[in-house]
Amino acid sequence: NLALRRFYEEGAVRLMLADDVGLGKTVMTGLLIKELMLRGHVKRVLLAVPRFLKFQWKRELKEKFDIDCSESLDGDCAVVSIDWVKRHVDEVATRRWDMVVFDEAHNLTKRRRATMRYEAALRLASSIRNVLLLTATPHHGDREDFLARLKLLDSGIDDVRTAVREYVVRRLREDVRDEVYIPDRYATRVEIGLSDAERAFYEGVENYARHYYNLSQGKGALALVALVFLKRASSSAAAALKTLERRAEALREILKGAKPVEKPRRLRDLMKVVADADPHAVKKELEMVERLIELGKSLAVDTKVEKLVEVLRQHGGDKCIVFTQYRDTMRHVAQALRQRGFKVVELHGGMDEEERKRAESDFRKWGEVLVATDAASEGLNLQVANVLVNFDLPWNPTRLDQRIGRVHRYGQTKEVFVYNFLVEDTIDGKIYDVLLRKIEAIKRDLGKVFDYLGKAPLPG
Repeated sequence: NLALRRFYEEGAVRLMLADDVGLGKTVMTGLLIKELMLRGHVKRVLLAVPRFLKFQWKRELKEKFDIDCSESLDGDCAVVSIDWVKRHVDEVATRRWDMVVFDEAHNLTKRRRATMRYEAALRLASSIRNVLLLTATPHHGDREDFLARLKLLDSGIDDVRTAVREYVVRRLREDVRDEVYIPDRYATRVEIGLSDAERAFYEGVENYARHYYNLSQGKGALALVALVFLKRASSSAAAALKTLERRAEALREILKGAKPVEKPRRLRDLMKVVADADPHAVKKELEMVERLIELGKSLAVDTKVEKLVEVLRQHGGDKCIVFTQYRDTMRHVAQALRQRGFKVVELHGGMDEEERKRAESDFRKWGEVLVATDAASEGLNLQVANVLVNFDLPWNPTRLDQRIGRVHRYGQTKEVFVYNFLVEDTIDGKIYDVLLRKIEAIKRDLGKVFDYLGKAPLPG
């Protein structure tokens, strides 16, 4: 109703639909498109969405609104990936569109610089009359980045709060209790103390990382090396070991004559960055890395996995999703849970669309635990589960919200329990502080948000 009123009062619909995850943004968008088509105001619509959501959009619009969409730009409704758009923006912009919809619009970012996705969106939004931005997580905790997204709707915006009142439609799941039933959700912080052996390994990695961070002045890539090692070490010893082994392999290649990398583009390249290419310095570092590998391989217990098993058993009978940041951690956790008798399904970003669908189906049919990277945090409806464990925390609260939204959404029938794992005296503490600051920034600009990092008692 608001969108239609805007169209008749101002001649265009330009809004950000920022309702919580699972409240039907796709359906509301379909309703609006169909209404504008029936009234003769809109004929050609472009939907720019994440690659893995193209099928879902085509299916929803056909089944619910009898709107035929294709991946071709020639039809009246085109569903294409935003990453395809950014590479073919000249071709897309030459076509006549009455409306453009950007799904998961939080991916249109402009922090230190505008991304290609953002630049493509800006070009289209400035030339198409009706623009909808869809995102359950519009704000990453960076006000300037959020303001840049709002400028896609009105380039003259300069005040965030005024823009929010004017252009943002937002409801939390708690706001729609009278309309639809969505059970309560609770979050708790689970602090994990490492064993003496695990602590010795982490401190060894920390000392190694600190040494290279101290050498990083003027060499940002070295600082990134240090950060990667710390974050992966707090995620799991298994992930740290894999990274150490890749580092050792890269150092051996350098000793054989391979050139170090100065400007890494991938993790594999990052492992080839060194502070000093002198063979003596490289050999000394290799010896340090090999000692750490030996120490890591000697670990007999994984305290984080044991805590995870404890949480799962306290929720016996409930399906659970375990989110990790790294595929190495995902595989390690999945294997450990299988050894303890759990029926485990894996899902990660390396899967194609058919493999993702199969993993989702397997989890619904027979899986007890889905262990996934953030590839599962967008576009999947997994209300079949009501327990979610953030095995390691992302730097961005948006990721937390997207993860929780997989299970706490319309159609959920059980209370939802979220557990945030933090390893004591590691980089996790800094990440937690960053998340708190960003969540406070989001509250200042958007109003209330769910307490992702709060506490709740374990059930039973």
